[in-house]
Amino acid sequence: MVQSGARKKECLRILFWLILCALLFTAATSTAAGQFRAWVMAKLPDTPEGLGVDSHGNLYATLMHIGEVVMLKDDGSYDHIAWVPSQEESGKGDLIGLDLDQSGNIYVAYTGHSKRDFRKDLGDPFHPACRDATVTKSGVYKIDVQTRNVTPLATKAEGWPFCYPDDVAIDSSGNVYMTDLTYSGIWKISPDGKKVDLWSAHPLLNWSPKPYSGFPLGVNDLVLDKQQKNIYAVTDGDPRVLKIPIREDGTAGEPSPLPYGFSAFDGIELDGKGTSTCPRFCSTRSGSFRPTVRSAS
Repeated sequence: MVQSGARKKECLRILFWLILCALLFTAATSTAAGQFRAWVMAKLPDTPEGLGVDSHGNLYATLMHIGEVVMLKDDGSYDHIAWVPSQEESGKGDLIGLDLDQSGNIYVAYTGHSKRDFRKDLGDPFHPACRDATVTKSGVYKIDVQTRNVTPLATKAEGWPFCYPDDVAIDSSGNVYMTDLTYSGIWKISPDGKKVDLWSAHPLLNWSPKPYSGFPLGVNDLVLDKQQKNIYAVTDGDPRVLKIPIREDGTAGEPSPLPYGFSAFDGIELDGKGTSTCPRFCSTRSGSFRPTVRSAS
């Protein structure tokens, strides 16, 4: 009875929000409503995962399961940009996070499929897929803004021990910060891909023996602040928003937890005032937080 009551309450809550959204949509101006419909009716062939905007306002998205990068248009259509790693390997991995450098080049995080069951692996705290030597394509890929050529920046094929590349953020110098969901840590990759460091593997990026969310998963997504002095990252196993300072020498400082105790996060973004917005993986809601640091104790 308790479960059915909770389920009924949740359904009523969702119904309330659907009705409210419908009312707001109806009350919108015809222009705004037309733009809203254009985005809602965008017919993409697969699940959009990573998003990024260039200096001209063009919006790009990764299509997770087929490995395609597209540019979305205001009329709801889209243009093909590139296949990652290639069209021949479509469906053999997950294309996830996306970001752009100052020149408009696109960088994406790609995780190749292991022969091990993907769903079982994500629930296994030992993550055996991480040790599958046959997976060599996982890593970061660069898409040239002019030619749209795709080149690997840093992958397992060069010997880097990536497990589950998930998200990327590019600083003004062209360095790539990449989250690794099951390793778990944040990698820092030089602009030419020749230098790869485990930038942070702090315990707060990892999961505890009994993770709050129930998932043995670590750091998921990240974003740089406007001043590029801090990285904000979200975790899944023990859901947290972490503020990680970037020291003068470029190394990682001590992470400070912002609000925590939510369902698993699946993204983070900052507005002009430094407020972080974090969509939740197991919830229909997002949270917005001011960067007020809490004690790590």
